[in-house]
Amino acid sequence: MSTNIILEIPTPNEWMRICRSQLGYYFPKHYGDNKDNIEKNWNALVQSANNGSKLDQALLAKWLLDQDRDEEAVPYMIMVHNKMDFYFDYDLGEFYEYGEAGLPKDLGIALKLYSNPAVLCEDVPSMIKLGQFYEEGLGTPIDMKEAMLWYKEAFDKGDEFAGLTIGIRYAQGYHGLKKNKKKALALLKQAAKSSDPEIADIASEWLANKINW
Repeated sequence: MSTNIILEIPTPNEWMRICRSQLGYYFPKHYGDNKDNIEKNWNALVQSANNGSKLDQALLAKWLLDQDRDEEAVPYMIMVHNKMDFYFDYDLGEFYEYGEAGLPKDLGIALKLYSNPAVLCEDVPSMIKLGQFYEEGLGTPIDMKEAMLWYKEAFDKGDEFAGLTIGIRYAQGYHGLKKNKKKALALLKQAAKSSDPEIADIASEWLANKINW
């Protein structure tokens, strides 16, 4: 069954940016440099997406997000998600986390959405989100074991912020986590050498106050 969603036709300049973009390269069937055909081509693209083409749903969602038309993008993002493609789940998770783009604030839904790219796509930002949700009890009871698991997954993939966070949590004994000064020291020393000045500064400050751990 088709879904009738009406979208504003792009301006000629916007259409040219689509045609010359990476998206236009991968989805060529609706594109052409003839500005006189913009309305026809755009309507064909929207109709194809509304009729169930996942590729065109994804194209529209991506383009609308790039134009800061988040609320219009959401229906197409959800269509893509419903076809078991989780490309937009991180963005949808943020919309539910903060109650943006016309969606209600729902931390439980946000948690589930972050879980898909973290588990299935090994997406590091989604892993960090899961760590934060589990350690703060957002949409789920506090679970420091689960939080540390996701921070470690992200750290193992090279995320320095995750390593810093693990070190600080071991130094703090955060939310009942058993303190481990040895692990905290090793991780914070590593973080202090980070090329990211913010991470390095935070780690150095914790190391300077290790007597208080």
